[in-house]
Amino acid sequence: MKKRLITVIAIMSLALLGTACHKQTDSPKESTQSSKTTKKKSDTKKHPSKKFSSSEQQSNLSEQSSSSSKSQSQSSSSAVQGRLSMITTALRQALPGEKFPQTGIDGHAATLSSRYTGNQQNYVVYYYTSGDAVDFNDDRLVNRQAALTLQKITYSSVSAAQNAIDYREPSSGLPKVDLGTDIFATKEGAAGSTYLNWTEGRWSLVTRASSVNNEVGEPLAKKVVALLHTKMLPIPDQHGAINLYVSSSAASRTNTVSWSKGNAVYTIAAVDPIMAIEAATSLE
Repeated sequence: MKKRLITVIAIMSLALLGTACHKQTDSPKESTQSSKTTKKKSDTKKHPSKKFSSSEQQSNLSEQSSSSSKSQSQSSSSAVQGRLSMITTALRQALPGEKFPQTGIDGHAATLSSRYTGNQQNYVVYYYTSGDAVDFNDDRLVNRQAALTLQKITYSSVSAAQNAIDYREPSSGLPKVDLGTDIFATKEGAAGSTYLNWTEGRWSLVTRASSVNNEVGEPLAKKVVALLHTKMLPIPDQHGAINLYVSSSAASRTNTVSWSKGNAVYTIAAVDPIMAIEAATSLE
């Protein structure tokens, strides 16, 4: 009996010992799995998936579109400057020591062309802004209408050159118009037109508006004054004269900027009044 009791106790002890060992073996596995699960959750928190709102997406698209437009604009500007630079280089070789406009005719990348006639004493440079661009001094340009010209005429004396300038001093006793920046013009009507006349330094300026066509000269005059507030005209030896039209035919270059230098007179003539001013203030 005692032997059977001892045997039963021994068997139960062995069973209890096996169960304890089995639990100790499983515990590290559960701990490892728990650790991995915690790490995955932690990694998920550290690296959340990036989401964009519709406004952010629109903003990104807008920035891309703006960047693309800016790139195209810069490319177009580079093309214009490239042609203008090529034309200016050719003119400097043909007419050494002379200056040529750098703006005013620089907004026509695909069509800008030029030719010249004459020599250093007397010449005309033609700038074309319509039709296909062709080589400098190409014969086909002769039959086209130039948008702007730069002319030099050399006179026999300094006084003869100065007398060729159509300088107009504003008349006294006429109504005055405020053009801004302390510049005032006289206003006068004659022969179906209204004239605004003022002076800046050695220059006289006149704008002409057609009364018959109900044109108003003040907006153009004020635009010119604002432009000349930031840009500089050539300095004449004695006088310079600017004559501008509110409207002009594309077939005529009625807007002129003229000034004397020694016994020579330079004249820029353009189909557009602002084109003439821009060209005259950018000579290099």
